[in-house]
Amino acid sequence: MMREELILFPAIAELETAAGETVPFCCIERPIARMQHEHEGASRALAQMRQFTRDYMIPVETCNTYRALFAALMDLETDLHQHINLENNVLFPRAVKLQT
Repeated sequence: MMREELILFPAIAELETAAGETVPFCCIERPIARMQHEHEGASRALAQMRQFTRDYMIPVETCNTYRALFAALMDLETDLHQHINLENNVLFPRAVKLQT
């Protein structure tokens, strides 16, 4: 996330404001590829979490704290997949198009 906030997003914002003018960096594809690689790693970690929790199956006798933890993990998975989808399929292709 830090790379996105400090490097990639400012570069994309610069592309947005440049509107066809020359920008001070050569290509946006390399940082985008790095972020997509990190997205793949995050997706694998979420898949492992789902596997370890048996698809977030909660035993009947489980306490509310345990239930809240699993609910939060499911929310995290949903939010992160949505985040990854928006970046990989909307933001990044748009940034590449702006650079060309």
